[in-house]
Amino acid sequence: MFSSALLNYNKLRQKYYLKNTFDISSFELFELILTKKINKPKFNFFELIRNLICLILSVFTIVKCKFLKLENGNYFIIFNESLSDPRSNKINSIIKLDEHINIIKTSGLRLSLLIFFKFPNVIFHESIVYFSRFFIKEVNFKLKEKFENIHKCKSRQC
Repeated sequence: MFSSALLNYNKLRQKYYLKNTFDISSFELFELILTKKINKPKFNFFELIRNLICLILSVFTIVKCKFLKLENGNYFIIFNESLSDPRSNKINSIIKLDEHINIIKTSGLRLSLLIFFKFPNVIFHESIVYFSRFFIKEVNFKLKEKFENIHKCKSRQC
């Protein structure tokens, strides 16, 4: 499976995407070829409850931030109970977290609750993604169209 995906990737790169400008999106092209579609995870009741609690807390924060007129956001990941991420520590020590909307990616209800009460203005990234999947209809796509759309978005980020 992997070798056939790599062969197909190389053919598409040679035929359509030979320019260096496509290098920034080459991983996404390979991933699209390999997976063929976006997989939705199976339903899990406890995951639903966890994400529902986090979504309610996030909505509360969104309303609070609208009231406080906070417009700047800070995104970071917390993956353990030390409540720190080495990749984010530098920026988090410089900015005032209470003056920002803190969009945090984490897992587990216990860790999410610890984060909510430790950090100000917390919005849980994963709960919003979890519930958005119920509103996004998966459509069949042509690989070339999907990749070109992804590439256009990635090119704007640079």
